[in-house]
Amino acid sequence: MNELAAGNRIVCDGEACTVRELRDRGAQRYSRWRGRRIALNTDSHANEVAAVLAARTIGFELAIMPSSRFSREWRERLSPVVHTLARDACGSIREWSGGAATPATSSGMWLFTSGTSGDPKPVRYAFDALNTFGGIQPTSHRWLMTYLSGTYAWIQLVMLCLHVSGQTLVFPRSLDADEALGAMDEHRVTAVSSTPTFWRYLMLTVGRDRLRTLPIGQVTLGGEHADQELLDELNDMFPQAAIAHTYATTEAGFAFSVKDGRAGFPLSLVGPVLGSGARLRIQDSTLWIRSPFSSAGDEEWVDTGDTVEVTGDRVHIRGRTGRDIINVGGVKVRIDDVESVIRGFEGVEWVRVYAIAAPIVGSLAAVDIVVDEKVWPDAAVAESTLIQRCERTLGAGHAPRIVTFLKEIPLTAALKSPRV
Repeated sequence: MNELAAGNRIVCDGEACTVRELRDRGAQRYSRWRGRRIALNTDSHANEVAAVLAARTIGFELAIMPSSRFSREWRERLSPVVHTLARDACGSIREWSGGAATPATSSGMWLFTSGTSGDPKPVRYAFDALNTFGGIQPTSHRWLMTYLSGTYAWIQLVMLCLHVSGQTLVFPRSLDADEALGAMDEHRVTAVSSTPTFWRYLMLTVGRDRLRTLPIGQVTLGGEHADQELLDELNDMFPQAAIAHTYATTEAGFAFSVKDGRAGFPLSLVGPVLGSGARLRIQDSTLWIRSPFSSAGDEEWVDTGDTVEVTGDRVHIRGRTGRDIINVGGVKVRIDDVESVIRGFEGVEWVRVYAIAAPIVGSLAAVDIVVDEKVWPDAAVAESTLIQRCERTLGAGHAPRIVTFLKEIPLTAALKSPRV
């Protein structure tokens, strides 16, 4: 079992605790769950981390369930596969019996997919496979936690703070822009790991000039592909920061990180064993991964479901298999191409392209868009301009025919752009 960085700090719920203190809290609070499968919802981020430590050291299987996923529907869905569903709130723990008959085989975590392309699915991990930080000593940082509890990205930040010395993990009270910015100011956050959509949300809501004042030394992007425009904007706002975009999925685990400031990843990563121990292959334009950090084990290839395109020496992720192409009367419209053209406009803060049903042609491209109204005060002018640009650049069949202007960037619970 990997050693704990016992002196690292977790800041949340109005308190700052060391990893050692949370380990002791978990041992006292959750010791009766040894050998069981537990789905836990708690009103305290500190208790979430304490439960992770208890599962690791005492020996049980744990699923952290945020309140948005601890509904009656979710309790019914989880009940057959866990021994106990627990709600830890206001200093007391309430338990419901589950239907699992066999004991937990070892300590571990049940993590949930983001739900971007369907209902969130549980995936089981052993703790050793979740610690992807062996043998590295990154710079000491104070990290802002932005990810949804119980997801792969969330546990990765938790594991970083549990196992790599010199780290502090800060949980904001909410991910409202003002709350997130307040936590970053108050606790002098120096590193942020989040999705591209969350950064676009912050830039629109808080403003780029305000973000420039933050002492950010590390930006890590994950969960969605990072386009060149966003990478350039982040580099402009934080010129002293190390900017990386990582590739990982809930099923395949961590695979690689790209730090060269370019969208996509080098074609040279496909084939050889990478520094992480992972291997990549492209099969029928889809990315496959074999990783020592996979839930399936390091001998099994995992289909990520992401379609890719090779351009020169670069591989670009274009979308999810079956969801990246719109068939408009026989014309194959690539969603990523249309989004890229529209993002190229000054004043476009966020865009989502998707298919809508249409008579005769079957489908049409539709767009939801958020623009800077100082740049585009007239929505009708903005709509006609972007349609004309798409027609000239990609062809008439690729131009969106339904354009909806939104006032703010929509975020899923996993801080991703919702898919239609």
